[in-house]
Amino acid sequence: MDTLKKLASAWFVIAIVFLIPLIVWSSTRNPPLSRTGAPGESTCASCHGGGIGGGRVTIASASGNTYTPGVTQRLSVTISDANAAAWGYEMTAVQATSTSTGAGTFVATDTASSVRASGTKSYAEQANAFPNTTASHTYAVDWTPPATNVGNVTLYAAGLGADNSGDTSGDSTYTTNLTLTPSGSGTGLSLSASALAFSYQLGGTAPAAQNISITSTGTALSYKIATSAAWLTATPTSSTTPGSVSVGVNTSGLAAGTYNGTVTVTATGASNSPQTVGVTLTVTSSMPSLTVSPTSLIYAYTIGGTVPAAQNVSVTGR
Repeated sequence: MDTLKKLASAWFVIAIVFLIPLIVWSSTRNPPLSRTGAPGESTCASCHGGGIGGGRVTIASASGNTYTPGVTQRLSVTISDANAAAWGYEMTAVQATSTSTGAGTFVATDTASSVRASGTKSYAEQANAFPNTTASHTYAVDWTPPATNVGNVTLYAAGLGADNSGDTSGDSTYTTNLTLTPSGSGTGLSLSASALAFSYQLGGTAPAAQNISITSTGTALSYKIATSAAWLTATPTSSTTPGSVSVGVNTSGLAAGTYNGTVTVTATGASNSPQTVGVTLTVTSSMPSLTVSPTSLIYAYTIGGTVPAAQNVSVTGR
């Protein structure tokens, strides 16, 4: 009896030793982050055999291929594999123009998914264990995009079709991505002026700054300001619509002449970005002046006498 107990205990230890790596390796709960196939990330294929493939995992948005800043929308991830009986996935959202920067946050809508974060990125993934279904499985989560328009956002997802055998060599990993454009992709910038003119006389007072109002149709836009010349200033250099920029000129060291420059307003997500305002500065010399000397003349004349002699007046100019 003691021998049987020892043998049973030995087999139990052996089973645990072999099963624990398989359980951990298959990551049925809290899979490693950064496995979505997004730029700079790997996929589930690093732990699951079968390689990477496309076409068997899809992302769908209840709002179509658009998003409205700050408005939550439902997303679904579907993995299809006739040979699979268990499933997993991981998805993240990043800014299309800065793929290392996350865009928005996920919220699980049922017990099949969970959400974690790493840095600026939010990740949606399978929770607990793989659902035991056949042919395909769909996960659904809510995604809230950034409150302001950050331009296009790309969703990346890696889907896993597992054979549920406990041996990951029979599993397959698939990847996909979906780009969402802001619902205000037709949103445009509007500037209150397309050209500005300044005049300055050497030695005089520098001209006052002029303001340009910056607005947008639809959603608010974040914008940046740049100038093309050292003598041209614009403040602030960035803001969010509706806003304004104060354009001024620095006349120090300028000679007489005509100077041309531009103020450029750039906004990610605007259909008509960038917008440019032409600026002209005309610098003139000091106004000419006359000097006469003497400033007064006195003549004395006696009736019947000699007419007094002429006197000279000196006239100079500068």
